[in-house]
Amino acid sequence: MVPAQQFQQTLLLLSLDTIEELHDPSYLKDAVVEATNRTSARLRILVVSQLFSSEDGIQPAHYWNAVQAFLTFIYAEATKVAHAANNILMDVEVILRDPEHISAPTGHAGIKWDRVLAVKSEHRSPIIFDSLRFTVPPAFITLSPHNLSKNISHPIPVHRSTTYPVVALGGTFDHLHPGHKILLSMSAWIASSKVVIGVTDDKLLVNKSNHEVLEPLSYRMEQVRRFMTSFKPSLEYEIVPIEDVYGPTGWDPDIQALVVSKETQTGADSISDRRMEKSLSPLEVFVIEVISPSASVMTLDDAKQLKEAKMSSTFIRQWIVDQRSKDLEVTSSDYSPRMPGAFP
Repeated sequence: MVPAQQFQQTLLLLSLDTIEELHDPSYLKDAVVEATNRTSARLRILVVSQLFSSEDGIQPAHYWNAVQAFLTFIYAEATKVAHAANNILMDVEVILRDPEHISAPTGHAGIKWDRVLAVKSEHRSPIIFDSLRFTVPPAFITLSPHNLSKNISHPIPVHRSTTYPVVALGGTFDHLHPGHKILLSMSAWIASSKVVIGVTDDKLLVNKSNHEVLEPLSYRMEQVRRFMTSFKPSLEYEIVPIEDVYGPTGWDPDIQALVVSKETQTGADSISDRRMEKSLSPLEVFVIEVISPSASVMTLDDAKQLKEAKMSSTFIRQWIVDQRSKDLEVTSSDYSPRMPGAFP
């Protein structure tokens, strides 16, 4: 089999037509796998759907679990392919956009993509390309017909607001990876005005494993801002260094919601106690469960792999250290002093 030609920067355009497809995006697997196989450095996956419209789309907080699982599925399929190729540092981004804002200034058209891929199927509604003005014409991936379960009941919680004006989250965000991007994306998904992002200060990370390859605070903050402005450019982003578990959530009365990972959920309890001490209103807490084996679109193997490697900064730093060590070994082996007249 002839290997697929690879491109440094690839844009994959996908469409999502129904609620059923949001809950079961498995039909998109082949397109994501093919696009990742054709990419060497950067893959942006732009998912276009009326479901994501702020005016007549689905209610963000009500569909928290479904959108989280959808993003996890897409990121999991892409990162599995990238990791199988030992391309650990491939930059994968999944962007959700409604058709009215497909030409929003997120860099889709401004970047000189080496390859633009789109799905071609009799069962798909077409994506409008006219306003994007790509420097290269789209190539098409053909998908097989798929069957969706139309009678599955998807309960919708009714006790939460649809969106929150100000949402907060925090993290180290070292070597920004899919786990980070899901956390960041979901915070923007439920925000209507502003997202406050606390980034752990360098001084608190000196005991991290392989801290010598940790990215500096300024770069981590810059990468977070770049990703967030791509994902949802209509929001305001306040990105600040933090030196404790609270950050702005410990004193800012304007924050209404907090997004945490399942592993850091205890931090939400501490924040709740602090806000109570200061007579601040409690926060609505949203939990990211990207590695939950119970996720409807993930297998146990997927969950295990994502937990152990694909969504871990610790793993990435160790991989970088190992690669540097291998490179040094290769460099050393290239230089081998020989006696005059000796054969190589």
